[in-house]
Amino acid sequence: MSRAERRAKARARAKHRERLERREKGRRGVISPRLYRLITLALVGVLVLSLAGWGIAGYVSGRAAATKVLKVVNGQSITQAELTTRANVIRFLYGLSNIDADTMAGLLEGLVDEVLIQAEAERRGLVVSDEDLAAAEEANTRTLEVLYGSALRITAQRLRLGLSRDDLTSYQRIRIYEGKLYEDVTAGVTATEEEILALYEEYKEALGQQGLSLEEARDTLAQEVTTTKRGEVYTEFLEGLRAEAVITDPQPGAG
Repeated sequence: MSRAERRAKARARAKHRERLERREKGRRGVISPRLYRLITLALVGVLVLSLAGWGIAGYVSGRAAATKVLKVVNGQSITQAELTTRANVIRFLYGLSNIDADTMAGLLEGLVDEVLIQAEAERRGLVVSDEDLAAAEEANTRTLEVLYGSALRITAQRLRLGLSRDDLTSYQRIRIYEGKLYEDVTAGVTATEEEILALYEEYKEALGQQGLSLEEARDTLAQEVTTTKRGEVYTEFLEGLRAEAVITDPQPGAG
């Protein structure tokens, strides 16, 4: 996940979840849960059929026209349509009303990284299985249910943003590729005794106030050191991929 996506997630987490949960609880208090579920399922069907007639067709037409090339990575183009789709995926997943310019720029750089990440993962023989995608979709569904509260609202927001299920699957696939590549690249990274002791000395006073000795805190300290080192190793690895790649901006008027 790119820095821009992490910032977007942080912005969205508490405020939107609390607001939407309150709204959903208020609505469910009016009718019985069973009747509510039946109405929700019926309305989803009506919404999908109506949007299929005009909303989706208009979106597909608009997206087909958005072919402006923003970046070219090792010969592979990244278009405005792809960036817009990614921004809408982030808006959908985290309940954001909009994406600011700085975050959009970060998302574009994230798409550049993803071209390199997928190519390197495939070169190493890493595979995203159907089981991987199913697990990711299940986890994603639970999060969306908390965020939006009902199947109707989830579907309505997805269609309102012009997102297909394939758009969401593509996003999940690259996230899984990234996770597998991260594990592969950093598998041999561990914390040394010297690093654990150094971190302990840094937080010795605070740990002592909690009544924790070095031995009691050792596993936590080792995990913290390892996580930090793995992040540094992976970041350096990505920078190496970028340094070796051919990344260009299109000429004015191209695309």
